[in-house]
Amino acid sequence: MVYPSWNEFLGKNPKDPEGAFEALCRLLFRNRFGIADSLPYFYNHPGIETSPVKVSSDIIGFQSKFLTDKTIDDSQAELIIKSIKTARKHNSTLTKIILYTNSVFNNNYKKASCHI
Repeated sequence: MVYPSWNEFLGKNPKDPEGAFEALCRLLFRNRFGIADSLPYFYNHPGIETSPVKVSSDIIGFQSKFLTDKTIDDSQAELIIKSIKTARKHNSTLTKIILYTNSVFNNNYKKASCHI
């Protein structure tokens, strides 16, 4: 079996890899929760990519972060934390936020600053 790579993704989406990644994340989110094409989203929605959805008793949103590095460094992690804080500020009913990223967290991240 041949597995796709991020280099192939970049090669197929050279003009706007971030936008293509966000579109992929919307598709994954809709698929995960069985949502049809009617997932409202607005450019620069505060903290999350779309309007949150209600699934059972949870109110769920998601954030996508397309990064050029293989690992997430401290400054990128701080941006993710800022997005989560923004999402919670503007959507006080959120119970879950799913993070989609093409990178992994560096194990050297300052764990003390992870409180959200």
